[in-house]
Amino acid sequence: MGILWKKSNKLVDEMMRVNLIFLANSLIQMATSKWELRKGDKNTNWTTPEKKVNGLRGVPALWYQLINKQVKPCLKCKTKGTVTSTKHMIDVNKI
Repeated sequence: MGILWKKSNKLVDEMMRVNLIFLANSLIQMATSKWELRKGDKNTNWTTPEKKVNGLRGVPALWYQLINKQVKPCLKCKTKGTVTSTKHMIDVNKI
């Protein structure tokens, strides 16, 4: 997606319009049931989770850059825990 790994899962879920934990659990459950049926040598039709429309299609790269600035360390200050948020850049760096 172009988003740094430091961002919260909540933001990613809202942007993707899917709950990643729910999706992962449903895929695990489906894989487990498939495996149990294979062990029993039964044929069946598999259903996959419903795919949703990508709400981020066509979002410009600038959007991802703005989101990433909220967690990127400030290169000018070089102090631990300082990020390049808009407030920090205006107040401290006068940019």
